[in-house]
Amino acid sequence: MIEPEKVLGTVDVIPVQVSEKNGVEAGLSGSDQVGPQRSCEVDPPLILRRRAFVPEVDEDLAPVRQVDERAIGVAERVKREDRSHISSPVQLNWRGRNESATSRRHARAPTLMDLPFHAGAGAASGEDFLGGKKLEDGIGLCLSGGGFRAMLFHLGALTRLNEAGLLPQIDRVSSVSGGSVAAGALAVGWSRLRFDERGVASNIREEVSLPLLALAQKWVDVPAVLLGLLPRFSAAGIAGRVYDAALFKGATLQDLPDRPRFTFTATSLQTGALWRFAKEYAAEYHVGEWKRPDLRVADVVSASAAFPPYMSPAYVRVPPGAIAALEGADLHEDGYKGRLCLTDGGVYDNVGLEPIWKRYRTILVSDGGRALPGNPLPRSNWFSQALRVSDIALQQGIFLRQRVLRGLDRMGERKLVSWGIGEGVTAHGPDNPLGFSEADTRRAAAVKTRLKRFPREIQEVVMKAGYAHADAALRRSSLTIVPSTPSFDALPVPPGRP
Repeated sequence: MIEPEKVLGTVDVIPVQVSEKNGVEAGLSGSDQVGPQRSCEVDPPLILRRRAFVPEVDEDLAPVRQVDERAIGVAERVKREDRSHISSPVQLNWRGRNESATSRRHARAPTLMDLPFHAGAGAASGEDFLGGKKLEDGIGLCLSGGGFRAMLFHLGALTRLNEAGLLPQIDRVSSVSGGSVAAGALAVGWSRLRFDERGVASNIREEVSLPLLALAQKWVDVPAVLLGLLPRFSAAGIAGRVYDAALFKGATLQDLPDRPRFTFTATSLQTGALWRFAKEYAAEYHVGEWKRPDLRVADVVSASAAFPPYMSPAYVRVPPGAIAALEGADLHEDGYKGRLCLTDGGVYDNVGLEPIWKRYRTILVSDGGRALPGNPLPRSNWFSQALRVSDIALQQGIFLRQRVLRGLDRMGERKLVSWGIGEGVTAHGPDNPLGFSEADTRRAAAVKTRLKRFPREIQEVVMKAGYAHADAALRRSSLTIVPSTPSFDALPVPPGRP
């Protein structure tokens, strides 16, 4: 019997056993455990404790709802009424009944699909499984991190979303790292976009795509790191200057549109939680809320893309008294409010789900993050091990969020439309009108996470990957889109020889 508190991710079927000592425990075979290198689409992970089923959910500005009391009551009744079958699997009926011993021996064990997600105190207060109290019938778009690779991937995806007429329907854009660069360009150029009656912007190439492609021709990371070694300079600050000159032209968060709302995320090195920067507020639930921050978009984006350790940390100075306490803020102290010490938002959530999945029922995810490659001979020195372990931990954080989100999609709690740089077009169905091959997908996914100019052909294949993968996901989805014939001709052409 494994320790209940350590059960985090399992396959679909979870046999449940009742014991005199521990109440409800989970029994798993060795093949059922999900290891660090194994990714599979399973239901949302649960932690099975002594008397309750508690979903493991990341903290947000809103508290997580308490566990469903009915599940606890059923487990306790089975424990009291059926002690003669302590060592055999028990089929729990989550509507409040336990079945006979004969039927239990031949019935399947309960899965997460059997658990009630809208019952008890949570439902009464309007909260859902994730603890969201303000769930809306809107659309949220998540743009992941991944350096210039992710930026170019999102450029292709945004081009296809525009052709589909979906951009004006989006309520909020949440972004991380390289995704924040793309989101920033869209946010600053939004007021200049000319949308027709179908919701298609005729000038997105001039206002968004070409400026992003121009930035992709620059070498940012190494010069920024070297200059950041000088006194009074930082790598993130140097990168911010480059972003501002190429894209943002001095624009601040207060220059951004009211809709869609753009939220840029960065990880706090002080608290270990997520800072969200938007026009309306900047907030971190441990520290408090900063109303209508007048920060430059370039500075917020450089903090979101402050990849550790070379581009990190990024510092944001806060005016005295600007951050007000939120309910439950346990670190509303001077040491946390005067100067924010930030690193890449991908350290906490590299997909950008946190500001979106508790608020909107329809979630679009563009994932340009690079999957952790296998390594048959990992190095044994301490530094290499530390890097590898850090990468594994970050990857598993991404996998867990994706599993939760896909589970909510299967249960009808959310509508998910997701595409990733490592998922081929055929992962969404057999149709491939653009002829984007699996070999092209592998080339795009293998591009390193850098802030530098890639060869022309690499830039092209990454943009095409974002366009083709988004097209395949949208065609398979139930979203209403503008009928059009997809074509790579909609993408800008990188400079240089063909």
